[in-house]
Amino acid sequence: MSNVKHHDFYQVLGVRSGADFQEIETAYRQLMARQDSAAAQQTSFLEDVSSKWRADLIQEAYVTLSDETRRQAYDRQAMIKSGGPQKTAPAPNGGGLAPRRSSLLPELDRGEKKNRQRNIYQDYFGFSEKPFDLTPDPKYLYLSPKHKEVLAHLVYGMQENNGFLKIVGEVGTGKTTICRSFLRELHGDFHIAYIFNPCVNALELLQAINVELGLPADSGSKKELTDHLNRFLLEQRKSGHRVAVIIDEAQDLDPAVLEQLRLLSNLETETEKLIQIVLIGQPELDKHLAKEELRQLRQRITIQWELLPLNLEETRGYLQHRLNVAKGKGKVHFAHRAFELIYEYSKGIPRMINVLADRTLLIAYTLGVKKVSGKIVHGAAKDVGGLTLPPSWTRMFWKGMVPAVLLGGAVYSAVNWISIPKLNSGSGKDIRETIRENPLDFADSGKLIPGSPSPANAPLDPAGETSAPDKPAPAEAGAPGATAPGPEGSTRMALDEALSDRRNANPPSPLYKGEPHSASAPGKRPEAPPPQAASPVPANDPGPQKAGKTAGSLAFSKTDSVVTYLSSLSYMDSKVEAAKWLLKSWNVLPENLAGLDGKVFDRLEKDYGLLQFELNGDFNRLLEFNYPVLLELTLPNSQGVKYLALTQVKGDTGVFGSADAMEVPLSAVDPLWNRKAIIFWEDFEQLPQKMELGFKGKESVWLQKNLRLLGFFQGLEAAVYGQKTADAVLKFQRKYNIKDDGKFDAESKIMLYNLLNIYSVPKLAAP
Repeated sequence: MSNVKHHDFYQVLGVRSGADFQEIETAYRQLMARQDSAAAQQTSFLEDVSSKWRADLIQEAYVTLSDETRRQAYDRQAMIKSGGPQKTAPAPNGGGLAPRRSSLLPELDRGEKKNRQRNIYQDYFGFSEKPFDLTPDPKYLYLSPKHKEVLAHLVYGMQENNGFLKIVGEVGTGKTTICRSFLRELHGDFHIAYIFNPCVNALELLQAINVELGLPADSGSKKELTDHLNRFLLEQRKSGHRVAVIIDEAQDLDPAVLEQLRLLSNLETETEKLIQIVLIGQPELDKHLAKEELRQLRQRITIQWELLPLNLEETRGYLQHRLNVAKGKGKVHFAHRAFELIYEYSKGIPRMINVLADRTLLIAYTLGVKKVSGKIVHGAAKDVGGLTLPPSWTRMFWKGMVPAVLLGGAVYSAVNWISIPKLNSGSGKDIRETIRENPLDFADSGKLIPGSPSPANAPLDPAGETSAPDKPAPAEAGAPGATAPGPEGSTRMALDEALSDRRNANPPSPLYKGEPHSASAPGKRPEAPPPQAASPVPANDPGPQKAGKTAGSLAFSKTDSVVTYLSSLSYMDSKVEAAKWLLKSWNVLPENLAGLDGKVFDRLEKDYGLLQFELNGDFNRLLEFNYPVLLELTLPNSQGVKYLALTQVKGDTGVFGSADAMEVPLSAVDPLWNRKAIIFWEDFEQLPQKMELGFKGKESVWLQKNLRLLGFFQGLEAAVYGQKTADAVLKFQRKYNIKDDGKFDAESKIMLYNLLNIYSVPKLAAP
């Protein structure tokens, strides 16, 4: 039989289960007065939703417990569900109690499904239940990468007996939901006291904790209540059980109550803490903890995390997840603009996403449609009220700017295209002809389709059919016995000459062995290939092995394919295309890449939660960081630069992003690369821009813990970036060949995130 008590309405009002009508009435009036006072100070619609939700819960608890008939029915139902009468005190020995959960969370122990009243649009859409309810049901928990990190750290902190833990987040970001999911992840050896209603004073706090743990709670003496709790903690520790207190809405606690929590953390043996405490609250909690009188409590918090609003990509995933849980997959379709508007109106806050999505589905039902458009979302936002988009002047500005930028880009591209210089003035052929004659063969990535002679240059035989080009005429005097290169050979000579100049300026990366065209003397123009090399070879006749067909010439043909591909793109097109490939490596959904333009780099953090970092070096340097990168390339005889995404390295071969993934030897791209690259990365912890000696904050503890995991930090962890931390960072930087100044900046963050397995970072090369 379970000993779990089911008196959540008692806990909501903050009264004991045997409270008389007068106690219930007094508690109700005090809570509603506090609610009215808080509501008068609210300035945003988001706070108003939270206040109304809490007031409704208090009202429901009062209506149930103040009526004798309803209260008896409620108590009987609680007895039946718990398997017997509720206990108010532990067994005499205290050691035989089974670990218990909070009375507010009985469904976590029983695994029962809550009966939900069918919503008006459920039958129309075919949902099994209301997908966007405001109740914090753990099965609807959507774990974005940030939420996964919070959950993992919470579970780790509890299992490692880490004393104080703290989670903060704005109203509606999912703190309570993730807490309930977190309780499910714990093993069964925990006694949980879940305090939902903030206590007015330290005495009420102790009484509430004892009630939750089934201990005597009627005493008005803090010492007596603490003695009961201490005995219970010692007995449970002997039995191999642990006790945790979870305080929700902790930002409403008075400093005296927070200090009482610190005193509870003093209940310990010589080797370990007897009780763990989790504080969950809004950002105001941090302001309270920053006070001088609470510095001791602040220093005891070992794990802390902040829940941030979802970004656009996560908002889309959140909506789809809740629809899938309610068995609505494929039964309703949200247009791309609808997703964007829900994100913009809700600011990425899950509770407001629920409110807006619920109203959106209701309007779709009344209209008799199953496709949600942006117009429907606009109507829903107006119906809900209090939701706004970014300032209208901003939208008008961009509406005017986008056509202007596109027009300017088109004019620039046209002028640039017309003015492309000839690769060889003597050949009469420029790069555009090379592209037409050597289209990319996407069936075999990285290779060119064998070129056929241009009809304009090919003579006709008497039958009227195009024949192969004539043999080249002898060279002019001064080069006896030499042959003049044909058109293709001349183009290749020009390309080879330009690439040779690039190689002299940028030595090849040491990642691969040998050099392209290594037979050419330094500073000497390579010889042109024989004219026969430009002639097409029939598909059924591989032809004789050409002399001089070396690895260098193979690399050259691959270089040619890269040049051909990039020459077909403008500067910005190449940069956007490369960005798409990097975003794919960060698991951005393909449909969210459609319509990507040059603004992606300005909106990278807002839309995708990613940052940019510019890097200089060779391929070995890129592999040290081990992130997919954008390479900045300079084409032969071109005044500008182009970008190419390198998403993977396999030995001496790179996987590059083009119209399709293209595998090309690194040696073929190396002569074009000017040694500049861009990395996309995520600051998972939202760390300060730079941490250095003297910095104070929770981030120092996080850094010390992770440097310890990698073997760089020793000593006690503290919220101060002291000399030991600076020395550990310095060792870390020297180990991984990054700027070694002992300051933890962006370069160090990028490297550390990649080395820690807890963070989901795409890899350039497999381990």
